[in-house]
Amino acid sequence: MADERRPIDSTDLIDVGDIDQIFDEDISATQMDDSPPRLGGGMQEAERSGPMIASLRDRFVALLIDATFLYVLYWGLMLVYRVIAFGVAAGPIPAAGMSGLIFNGIFLLLALLWFVLPEFIFSASIGKLFCRLSIRSVDGSPPSFLSALIRNLLRPIDLLLFPILIVAAMMEWSSWHRRIGDLLGGTIVLRTLTRAPRQYALSLDIIASTCRRTLAFLVDLALFAAFAGGLALLLNPEEPLVSMLLLVLAPIALGLFFIMPEWFTKTSPGKWLFGLAVCHEDGTAVDLPGATVRTIWRIIDTNPFGFLTSLFGQRKQRPGDSAAGTVVVRVPREWRGLVGLAGIILISLAIASAGLQNRDSLLSSDFEVNFLPSIDIRGMQARKAPSGPAHLVIKNFSFAVGNPDSPRRPSIFQPGEMLYLVFDVNGFSREQTQVWLQEDLSIRYPDNSVGLKLENVNDFRKDLDQPGMIRFENNISLPKNAQTGRYTVTITIRDKLSRRELKEQRFFYITPQTATGAKADTLQGDSKDTSTTTEGDDREGSDIEEEDVEDSGPVSPFATPEELDE
Repeated sequence: MADERRPIDSTDLIDVGDIDQIFDEDISATQMDDSPPRLGGGMQEAERSGPMIASLRDRFVALLIDATFLYVLYWGLMLVYRVIAFGVAAGPIPAAGMSGLIFNGIFLLLALLWFVLPEFIFSASIGKLFCRLSIRSVDGSPPSFLSALIRNLLRPIDLLLFPILIVAAMMEWSSWHRRIGDLLGGTIVLRTLTRAPRQYALSLDIIASTCRRTLAFLVDLALFAAFAGGLALLLNPEEPLVSMLLLVLAPIALGLFFIMPEWFTKTSPGKWLFGLAVCHEDGTAVDLPGATVRTIWRIIDTNPFGFLTSLFGQRKQRPGDSAAGTVVVRVPREWRGLVGLAGIILISLAIASAGLQNRDSLLSSDFEVNFLPSIDIRGMQARKAPSGPAHLVIKNFSFAVGNPDSPRRPSIFQPGEMLYLVFDVNGFSREQTQVWLQEDLSIRYPDNSVGLKLENVNDFRKDLDQPGMIRFENNISLPKNAQTGRYTVTITIRDKLSRRELKEQRFFYITPQTATGAKADTLQGDSKDTSTTTEGDDREGSDIEEEDVEDSGPVSPFATPEELDE
């Protein structure tokens, strides 16, 4: 009778352990029949639709995508600005002086417009569009231009305060996850589902084991090694600008290697081979934010601790899965996973093959790292020569025989002769009266193998009181058993004060001593100078002052000691 008189609104206490037990038995929906739960066969459309407050994970990935686009824009803008301001794309990033102020000011303005204009026109930045996020005023209307401007002007402050937990706490504890820019701009960020995501009947019975996941990852790692190794082999010291761009853009390519397959095919090549796929903890198919977060976390959980975390956990989640809210499950294979596998294999093999065909790759003995990006923090770019051309140029180039004053045209020589390379350099920078130029010299045989490679064969560092050009002379003793054919000479001049570099190629020919005049006439048409420069192309004559003459001394890499004695 006492129980019958209990108030209707009274509440009984229950043991939360019972809830955990029920949750462990079935993560999401109950099964419709007695058959084992499957992922891929029993798909159903999720009933969730309409806008909802964007999660911190989605907003982080959207910002990361925008930052990636701005990163690419930064390097592209740097090349364009250098061409306009200095006439050459190669060189350090301007960060000081008037050049640095103009360049960085232009970039900051473009970065602000990158966020403000799309958010005002489309109610979302490019990154938010990829993540299906949109910005709204607190009343639900599209943001005004002033609101978009305010929230983005305050973005640097939010980024600075986020690591010290001020903004992080605001976004985590508030129900709308608003940062300072959102509060003052009167905006919120929503996630809108244009269509219901794929829904899987998820159960602990189909959670992939840690060892199975590890084997799948080893397959992915092998393909990744071929892809990353091929990119590394494409680095070429003979093309420093291209190699620098490849180096700075490599992190994006390496990240996309894992993100794109999981985003489009919901699996990776290795996972597809072992019948695995990635989905969210609620059973929905993995989206771009989830694939991105779990890929970024590979940096910190690809180690024994990440393996043990997955091994000990009931859902077999590594730290990246926990951060992304994903699980890996066993599923029937789908055709799009096969397409992703074939695409990744073809791309990896193509990149690796292209890298192996690079004769000047890091596998060559004469590989040097001369393509690292640098920053001009002293404003050296503004210091140019008070007279002469605006860029480094090589003038009056000639091949000579016997002595520097005996040029030979056409450039046809015979084994055993003494060959001279003579040229003048102009357009160099001065720091007051000081000039500092360095020369590298390399020669390739007719079969394109490297026969000579000398660094700093000339190191000209002197004070010059009068303007003028600097003469460089290099002499090479041709061995008596020299190969016949066309030799390629590559000359690199570095202006150490302005960090500019000039690279040009010239060709000369070696014919047998029995060569006929007809043979020489045939080669004469091919011995025309064809130069590729990064700084300019100017070969007009000019007077040369004696104090500007620099002689490198004898250089005889082609000749044996016995031949030199003769």
